[in-house]
Amino acid sequence: MSVSNETAKEEFTVNANYNPKWNPHYDFTNPANLAEIKKMTTYDNCFKAVYGPDKMESDSDEYAQAEAFLKKCNDEAGGDYQIGKMFEKDWGINGVINVGSEKGEEVVTKEIIVYKNCMLSLQSHNGRREEWKVTDGLLSLIADGDLYDVSDEGVFKVTGGKKEPVTDANVARQEADGHWTFILQPGSIHCMINRGNENVTVVETQRGICREADNKRYVDQCRNNKPRATLPLTSELLFTSANIYWAVENEIASKPALKAEGWKASYTPIAA
Repeated sequence: MSVSNETAKEEFTVNANYNPKWNPHYDFTNPANLAEIKKMTTYDNCFKAVYGPDKMESDSDEYAQAEAFLKKCNDEAGGDYQIGKMFEKDWGINGVINVGSEKGEEVVTKEIIVYKNCMLSLQSHNGRREEWKVTDGLLSLIADGDLYDVSDEGVFKVTGGKKEPVTDANVARQEADGHWTFILQPGSIHCMINRGNENVTVVETQRGICREADNKRYVDQCRNNKPRATLPLTSELLFTSANIYWAVENEIASKPALKAEGWKASYTPIAA
């Protein structure tokens, strides 16, 4: 395996790899998007080489190349997690409050504040599962093609404007302090959303291989016309999740005060 950009470029063919039905929104001519595709294609290959079930021998040159590429990506994303480290974003604040290990896994705990009317990107991770405990406010979230609301009132699946309580302990649980936690498995397609007018606070616990660089971004809220590079959609489930994202994004962007500020949605949801 090579980790060079040239190899990633050779492996990348739009027509062969990406279903046009799922990607009418995507600009394959955008250099930033193409760079993100090449980078994350290489990242995925390197992640498998270092951490996968069929990982390479640790004394091989290819393993060393893969490990070096992952470190480079991690450094570019802000480096290793450290207690007190803050990541300030336009959607809110992402602060590390604990770093450790448990049962052979890395464990990172963050406090995340999501500003009013803001959405994080629709994303997934290779190496970690996450638990989101909502300690203040109402968090809306997308998880694998469904929309949920989480608050001190409970966890509810939202379909067509109707709310249904979630009772599956593998998805949601109430903590001893009364707050509710939503559970996301590795590879889950997900997004935090604050549809309200007050900040939302979430305690996020990551377990597994915890890296800031291990973020695949598929759709991103277009606040004030400043979109970031994203990856194409590669499955029906991603497409379904993206349509929910766009629907919520349009709902937020249509608020009169935000329209006056020039907020626009990145895309209009379309039929599957």
